[in-house]
Amino acid sequence: MYQIKYVGGPGETSDLEMAYIHRMEKICFEGEKPYAYVNKQERCHWWVIVYEGERVGFSGLELFKTWNPKFGFIFLTGVLPAHRNQGLKKRLVRAMEKKLRTLDVYRMVSYASYDNLPSANSLISLGYKLYQPSDPDWGTKWAYFFRKDLWQ
Repeated sequence: MYQIKYVGGPGETSDLEMAYIHRMEKICFEGEKPYAYVNKQERCHWWVIVYEGERVGFSGLELFKTWNPKFGFIFLTGVLPAHRNQGLKKRLVRAMEKKLRTLDVYRMVSYASYDNLPSANSLISLGYKLYQPSDPDWGTKWAYFFRKDLWQ
């Protein structure tokens, strides 16, 4: 049985958990530059998916509380190939939404690369809507951006 486990907020996530996340990131995004290590341990909330005692997926969320409305940005989600197509990304996103509601954060923002339609469809099925960020330097031109207001 899969379990979603919150492993820590900013400055709380252990080095061991980050090592697991880095290992999974390398497998999930083979050939891409690692992203999770870039100051993210101190600034972000992290979740992992555990299956039979092994970590098989992860997600990171950064909060932007100075913007109006306050929002959380899902910047990285990965599920190991053998565990995909089981609705695990949706479960991670729901867990993140639940946490943000307790922090009085009103909007979730995420993206999916243009070639990752399963990720985009997961977000759409959870009520996320496509949008164009107002800051052209924010994000990447190779992605679809999504947002969802949590207090509707």
